[in-house]
Amino acid sequence: MNIQSDTNQDQFTLCSMSDAQLKEIFQAGTEVTHWYSILAKTGDTPITELLRGVERLDSEVEYPEETVQDYETGSQYYFHCHADRPTEYGHFHTYILEAGIPENIKAVKPAVTGEHLDEYRTHCHLVAISSNELGESEYLFTINHWSAQEANYSIEDLVKILNQFDVSHARPSYPVNRLISSILALFKPQIIQLFHDREVAMNAFQAQRPDIPAMANEDLEVTSKVKISIKEQIKLIKNEITKRGLIIT
Repeated sequence: MNIQSDTNQDQFTLCSMSDAQLKEIFQAGTEVTHWYSILAKTGDTPITELLRGVERLDSEVEYPEETVQDYETGSQYYFHCHADRPTEYGHFHTYILEAGIPENIKAVKPAVTGEHLDEYRTHCHLVAISSNELGESEYLFTINHWSAQEANYSIEDLVKILNQFDVSHARPSYPVNRLISSILALFKPQIIQLFHDREVAMNAFQAQRPDIPAMANEDLEVTSKVKISIKEQIKLIKNEITKRGLIIT
């Protein structure tokens, strides 16, 4: 069961962002466009590049075989698909591992399942990036805590944790590593809103099912979701930059 806020992208506004923040996500949009164009030169997409050498895509299997992890930032991601989701080709899960969570950030509630070193400082799932067969990003969504075996952080701390995500090494693919990193930066406003929407959905579900902690209830998996368009997001950012009279160098 999914209780989710499925919000259209045009409901988001960039006007509350500072000039510096707006310039930052504009640069992220430039990087997203750059890496898509680099992959397209060889007829590739983020998915075909990441799955190079994979003859058959199996559901529930995490790709690549060795999950992508940047040890300097604690950032991690992998791609997989579900057989029971015919409208979605697959999605990338993004995480900040325990090593990447700042020392001054503590979880509100510990993880309810899974093994971890410190119950109040476990890994954090950020968002999943849903893609079609052409490798185009179509949705962002959050999942319930039990699904990621993660602890629960305040929204204020989630924003700080989100800012940590950055994969900048070469393996298994520098273009894909940079593309995933820049997509999270480009859609930061939407991701922060998804964190808020998840909290609302979790509270509503808890009120309906008070017998089990919502974050441990496996009847609730996808908790918030938003449709995205890279082209439209960049257009909105450019319009806001023009309105403010900012100069981008």
